[in-house]
Amino acid sequence: MKVDLVQISTVAGQVAGIVAAVYGLFKGYAEGSNWIEDWRDRRDDPRSGYKVKSTISKTVIRDDRTECIRLRTIRANRRVTSLKIDHQPVISPAHGPERLAVISNYYAMPGRATRTDDEMFQINLLEDEALSEHKDHSIVLGYIIEEPRDELFTPPGVVLFPPAGSDFAVIEVHFPGWRLSLDVKDKPEVRFYLKDPKTKAETDIPWPSEQADLTFPEQDRDWIRAWVKKPSQGSEICLFWAWQRI
Repeated sequence: MKVDLVQISTVAGQVAGIVAAVYGLFKGYAEGSNWIEDWRDRRDDPRSGYKVKSTISKTVIRDDRTECIRLRTIRANRRVTSLKIDHQPVISPAHGPERLAVISNYYAMPGRATRTDDEMFQINLLEDEALSEHKDHSIVLGYIIEEPRDELFTPPGVVLFPPAGSDFAVIEVHFPGWRLSLDVKDKPEVRFYLKDPKTKAETDIPWPSEQADLTFPEQDRDWIRAWVKKPSQGSEICLFWAWQRI
């Protein structure tokens, strides 16, 4: 039996062409859908020029200071040279007026972080750092809060203010020297929930589930991580817990 190399080559070329065409159709459809979504976002919010797709928040709590860092995925629907997403942390004492926390060493990558008069952080980008339209970009903001633990974490908790992300959000907190408390059923004493900033209504996030989960080390229990997929937009994402000193 003779092998017709020409025929095999022809068939292989046809198959490769079909695969390439199908891939091109799918890629074109996906890119077209993203462009349409960008157009809708630009129409609905013409001022910002972007939306937050995800936020990963990491907080390290020490006795005299707290380190905060947030990694975001940003989808730009036009060229973006500045972003203003994060609120400056505020201390609400039991007695006395609210005040801004003392902040040091704030930074951004890419860009440079500044503090604005309306109590926000703003990230300014040079021309070569600007976020190009119709693409996803990674943005980091970090800062240190120069305040005692008890001033910031009574009760202990972290809140992500909107926009926290259309795809997912993660809150990870480390508290060296302390341990996450367990209830009588050996379950962590935590509450993971959404809060409407206008009505103050609270809705628990069920976990473990396909939508959300929470993890922590079984032994030391000196950190906790919570994530939620496709959180309700416009809501604050809150993680509160009970702890004890080791």
